[in-house]
Amino acid sequence: MKKRLRKKLLLGEFKETGFEITWKFNPGTEETECNQFLDAMVPALQGKNLVFWGGCCLDDASDGIIVRASRYSCTDSSDKDYISDWFRSRKEILEFTIGEDVNL
Repeated sequence: MKKRLRKKLLLGEFKETGFEITWKFNPGTEETECNQFLDAMVPALQGKNLVFWGGCCLDDASDGIIVRASRYSCTDSSDKDYISDWFRSRKEILEFTIGEDVNL
């Protein structure tokens, strides 16, 4: 396959992957606490060159995809470990799930 087509289809050296994440806040978590959580999540992700897409909030639950900030790059197990550790350290989180890698 020609390089131009691989680039257009995000294959080979142009592949981009991320992983899904879902979480639930503890019951009774106030909106201001949710906002503070999201405000803290941004620099935590940026420190590892990651970004979060999504953020649908339904009944104290939220979900989205975490990806690398740079083009043509893939997340790896160390990114998942970092995010898992960070979510475990947050008192406002009841539970979270990190999904498999997804092609973007």
